[in-house]
Amino acid sequence: MKPDEIIKKHDLDKTTWTFKGFHGLPFTFYYIGYGPLKWCKTFYGDQCKKSMFFATKDYITWYWPDDDMRRLRKLLIKNVNNNPNYLKKMRSTWESKLRAFDKVLAKIDKTNLKKLSNDKLFKLYDEFLLKFMDEFGIVMTVQDAFSMYSGEFLEPAFIKVLKSRKKLDKFTYYYTKLMSPVEDSFISLEKKAMLRILKVVKKQGFSPKAKKMLEAHQKKFFWIRNNYAKQPVLTVKFFENEIKKMIKDDVDPDLALKEIDDEVKDTIEQKKLMIKELKLGKEHINLIRITESFSYIQDERKKYVLKANHYERLFMQEISRRKKLPIKSVEYMLYPETKQKTFDKKKLRKRFDYSVFIQDNNGFYVYEGDVAKKVHEKLFGHDKDKHVTMVKGLTASKGKAKGTVKIVLKTHDLINFKKGDVLMSSMTRPEMITAMEKAAAIVTDEGGITCHAAVVSRELGIPCIIATKKATKVFKDGDHVEVNADEGVVRKLK
Repeated sequence: MKPDEIIKKHDLDKTTWTFKGFHGLPFTFYYIGYGPLKWCKTFYGDQCKKSMFFATKDYITWYWPDDDMRRLRKLLIKNVNNNPNYLKKMRSTWESKLRAFDKVLAKIDKTNLKKLSNDKLFKLYDEFLLKFMDEFGIVMTVQDAFSMYSGEFLEPAFIKVLKSRKKLDKFTYYYTKLMSPVEDSFISLEKKAMLRILKVVKKQGFSPKAKKMLEAHQKKFFWIRNNYAKQPVLTVKFFENEIKKMIKDDVDPDLALKEIDDEVKDTIEQKKLMIKELKLGKEHINLIRITESFSYIQDERKKYVLKANHYERLFMQEISRRKKLPIKSVEYMLYPETKQKTFDKKKLRKRFDYSVFIQDNNGFYVYEGDVAKKVHEKLFGHDKDKHVTMVKGLTASKGKAKGTVKIVLKTHDLINFKKGDVLMSSMTRPEMITAMEKAAAIVTDEGGITCHAAVVSRELGIPCIIATKKATKVFKDGDHVEVNADEGVVRKLK
């Protein structure tokens, strides 16, 4: 089919789209694309009509329809305003599904995949995917519908109330604090656990007690640098070396632990005072509570995605072994295709270069090669941005900084990141944390007030601007920029 025919067949030009971009593979992303569809409808009674993702050389750009997501966001807010217990019920239902997913992961841990028959292998993978999407699907879509579109409704709602209270000149101060998380992220929890190990090592060296703590830590957090494309199993030695770096940097564990705990306590207290000072009504308070709930949910959801990607890799490796296919071929297959007896290797190679995967209630549609690339260009061409020298976005963490741009889209882009660089990405992910800790500032194309970049930048106390839509297309590696997060502006400097 020609590009225009594909666009017409799937009505891809009948709506505008919001996107996320990240290091990823079609195999690990296959079921994720169904999140906005039937799993969303099962819980909320509504869903997106379709979603799609483009893949090229281990990079995925995922799109969903704006009109559907806006409708789902309005439904969510209506439900919360009508039912004081709605958020609590949603969270408890979701957490019960997480526990069910944990049981499947534990089952896989105890199973030697190589000894399973083909039928039992695929049955176990089906069980894994069902429980994964059962928890992921009910929170992912509405959370993104709320967070990713916050510039359309959340920010204006608080601009209006602050203007009426004659405090609009302090909007960024109030807004960023009111939208801040009130629970530790899994990144913070891992860091706190490492600091407790550091305390023991500073007193006893790498004693049997310290080594036991490191072994327990590795078992709990081995997945923390995973993403949709890479799934390294971090070793005890890795975490031991991280402790050694902390010793070299003369980290005070007691002080660092206190700073992390005080940040959360201070945020909770300041929010209470601000709500009282601004005399916020029910609807504004509900918006704050939704943001708090989704800050936690998004973080926990991401943790389980990183863990799930580890198990996806185990199944990919076993399928590769059984089918006598290169692992790269399996990475670009959709799960149902792995059950086939024959494979079109030429098509799989084309998918690596460029491919588009379109999902609706009728199933999956795949187009490979140049036609997929042309569909992407026709729908989302960005040539108009090549002469732009300034972008605007949403302030996630206040402050100003100047530095050299480093575009980070895939894991290997982190290699040359230097202290003081400005990290620019489509969206940040946990495997980028070492670069984020070195960054003078963080700028992303996408994201909402509860996104990973927003949460981590506040924890690090560095400027962060999110939802610029096009920063990684306007700027390039080596550009010198000024990031003014107080105004939500990034400018290229001469």
